[in-house]
Amino acid sequence: ALFQDIVFSREFYGTIPMDSRMDFYKSGDDTTFTTLTVGIKSASVQYRDQDGVATPDVGVFGKLVNKDNPEDTFPLASDSAFAESPTNAGAGPSDLLIFQATGGFPPGRYQVILGVEDRVSGKIAAYRKDVVIPDLSGEDLILSTITLASKLEPQEHSNAAGRPFLLGRFLLVPQPDNIFHRDDELNLYFQIYSPGIDAKTGSPRLDVLYTFHHRQADGSLTKLGSYQVKDSRAQVQGYAVPLKDWLVGEYVVTVTVFDRARGVPVSSELEFVIR
Repeated sequence: ALFQDIVFSREFYGTIPMDSRMDFYKSGDDTTFTTLTVGIKSASVQYRDQDGVATPDVGVFGKLVNKDNPEDTFPLASDSAFAESPTNAGAGPSDLLIFQATGGFPPGRYQVILGVEDRVSGKIAAYRKDVVIPDLSGEDLILSTITLASKLEPQEHSNAAGRPFLLGRFLLVPQPDNIFHRDDELNLYFQIYSPGIDAKTGSPRLDVLYTFHHRQADGSLTKLGSYQVKDSRAQVQGYAVPLKDWLVGEYVVTVTVFDRARGVPVSSELEFVIR
């Protein structure tokens, strides 16, 4: 009922600033595995005292509505609150409280409808955002979303599909606003689909190139450098970059994968900010 009130009411008491991002991965069926990550500035919500510890109490709810058939809707997190990131416990005033829902959805055009409730202050807010869920089921070389994450940690065991913040053997906490600080580590994570198989090794042979540019005040880009992984068999790739020596500003990273078996490249580009 609360979710329905948040989503369909046009009267909202106060606003709660929010950033969100969606990341897309290939699934084993005709859907696209999707993670929806929401970030809320910790300073924008009120805290309550719990046994002498100041603790936020925030609920995030949501659903997807098919743009071509509005009667076709998909609840996120089964209409219950999104899962909280393990990083929330240590979030400072300038950090984000991060929440995530996951699911497999048919490719297509959707509107994401999100509701946020600060249970301490009683503030609620709603957000709507159009999104296209891609079809990753083809036979051509293709990449998942390049996810920029505040935390990327290997786990001892592979995790069951569909659990928030867990992908395969990694704990992965995306940064919804793509904003980092110089004492952070920039983590990149992505998956590679439908690579060719080398006849001699029976495995993929992949070259991965990360290229970084700094955006100048006039909008032009200055190349900072690159890092290459050669002849990798891994279809899951992760790369961590300490930011302590980087300047404050705007950056662009391009990820290029060259498939040696097929002789074809594929690339993806995204922006991030250091403050």
